[in-house]
Parts: sequence; structure tokens; C-alpha cells
Amino acid sequence: MDSRSQGSIFISFMIIFEIISQYFIQKSVNIPTIWYKNVNLYIGLLGQLIMSSLYYLVLKSGYSLAIANTLIDGGGALGIILLGYFIFKQKISHRQLMAIFITMFGVIMLGVS
Repeated sequence: MDSRSQGSIFISFMIIFEIISQYFIQKSVNIPTIWYKNVNLYIGLLGQLIMSSLYYLVLKSGYSLAIANTLIDGGGALGIILLGYFIFKQKISHRQLMAIFITMFGVIMLGVS
């Protein structure tokens, strides 16, 4: 497996860890407890730490900073929007839906180039 393929796998894992992290951080906000006793917050922060480690590996695999960051942010944003809609029952307006499709198009175009 070449380093570019490894980078793509790392990007996929980063998107998954970002979605998981955001899920637990959102859950932590809704728990009425003292912040340092909030396990969900620590799980979310741990996910962010794992993402940072994977980001290093993505850059080592040969992806440029701009392309890697855009793919990760775009893919993560899409996953988090779906998470918010389906799990946390958050509303999505027509304008936001149009922005999601534009973002998806941009991520797809970057991924193919």
C-alpha cells in the first residue's frame, strides 16, 4: 500500500474520530454535573487527541496541509451535521442544506484531484 492510500485511510479515521468526539462533547454539554466529573467530556477530548496524532500521519503520507485539512473538515462537517440531525434532532434549514451540498461537491472535487 502506497503512502497516499495510507493517508486516505488516516483521513477516514480522522473523520470518524471527529464525529465520535463531537458526539461525546455534545452529550457532555447536556449533563448537569461539574465539568471535571463529566466522563463524556473526557472521551470527546481523547478523540480530539487521537485526531491530532492521525493528522500528523496524514501529513507524513504526502498530503499537503491545505488539501488534507479541507478533506477532513468537509467530511467531518458532513458527518456532524448528520449526527446532529439524526441523533440530537437538530433542525437543518434549506439554506444550510444547500451549503451541505456545496461542501460535499467541493470535498469530492478535492478528493479526485
